[in-house]
Amino acid sequence: MGLFNKKVIGIIAVGIGILCLVYFAIALINKISFAIFFALLGFILISYGIFKIFFDNGLILKKARWVVYIFRAGAILILISFIIIETFIVSNGIKKDNEKVDYIVILGAMVRGETHTLMLRERLDASLNYIKSHKDIKVILSGGQGPGENISEAEAMKRYLSNKGIEETRLIKEENSTSTMENLQFTRDKIEEIDSKKDIKLMIVTNDFHMFRAKFLAKRNDFKAYGIPANTSLSLKPANYIREYFGVIKSLILDRNDNGGEKYKKENEIGEKIDSYKDVAVYNNGKEYTKNYGKNYSFDGYYYGFKWQCVEFIKRFYYEALGHKMPDVFGNAKDFFDSALLDGTSNKKRGLIQFKNGGKEKPQCDDLIIFNDTKYGHVAIVTEVGVNYIELIQQNIYGKPRQRLLLTEKNGNFFVGSSKKPAGWLRKQ
Repeated sequence: MGLFNKKVIGIIAVGIGILCLVYFAIALINKISFAIFFALLGFILISYGIFKIFFDNGLILKKARWVVYIFRAGAILILISFIIIETFIVSNGIKKDNEKVDYIVILGAMVRGETHTLMLRERLDASLNYIKSHKDIKVILSGGQGPGENISEAEAMKRYLSNKGIEETRLIKEENSTSTMENLQFTRDKIEEIDSKKDIKLMIVTNDFHMFRAKFLAKRNDFKAYGIPANTSLSLKPANYIREYFGVIKSLILDRNDNGGEKYKKENEIGEKIDSYKDVAVYNNGKEYTKNYGKNYSFDGYYYGFKWQCVEFIKRFYYEALGHKMPDVFGNAKDFFDSALLDGTSNKKRGLIQFKNGGKEKPQCDDLIIFNDTKYGHVAIVTEVGVNYIELIQQNIYGKPRQRLLLTEKNGNFFVGSSKKPAGWLRKQ
């Protein structure tokens, strides 16, 4: 390579390096993440350019020519992979689907305090036309709460869409995810709680640069994936399109299906608090649901049950939150429902009014739900009642302290559950 060509390459490298430093300054002013990458890249390019212009006489690296060959081969491989991956990223960020799907999922982005960032608003605004034109489709808002966020990303999205006229009954919050893979895993878990359908079609709403990775991770979680890409502001494009190159490589290698969000179902210590409702804690009982860790009593001697079984939680909840002691403190979970009783009459053993599943009485918050379809049965507490679902809080269901069940009405009768149906529910009058 001639001296003139070396200097031209050096000048180009310095020029690109200066542009990187200029963008780094813009990124800092606008608080754009990944800005430091451009500072490092700019420094490397300028240093390389200065070397080519002033010091590359061919003698310095002559004795280490194999180093140059390896460096060049590595640079060529990186460049080829960058071009291929960016082609997929750009092409998926352009295509906008209008497929009729089963659910919409909007992937979360950073919230500052309780304020939406520009990127999150871009995603929400991109979703509005589709949501309003498909009024029968539920919207899953997927995003947990991270550093600097006073509320979850899902809650921020719910507030924004509600203010835009979207009915809250259509909005389902998923508030545990911290990554794109978890967005899709926990979205799948939410859907499985209320829908037994297979081959779910999912419309993903995220920024254009993020769509390719979101789609292939959705496919890894057994969704048929479609997308509505939100246009990314010009000032954010360089940082995010380059960062996404590394994100795609990381996801291709590391983000594997782990059977329903095992990161969320992490190993907690036995007896560790994992959730709460009305200041009454749910404790971890581990994977072996038949185990117990001794008897538990209130301060005044009222017997709650075995630690940390499902029955222990519901009796503790009724006593601590509602001030109710059950006349009969014994029995397995399935024994809490008396199938011989008429609907709406008193269950004297529990001191509560009993309603059957499929009867005229709709579940309410704080109701005690009873399942009697297994050897010991299961009990849980209703925390939320929506138009077509109820949410439960429960102890001793590994990895699922919260769960949603389908709620339907037919001829004035209310039915809870699809594949898993409770016998009925009890209520304090």
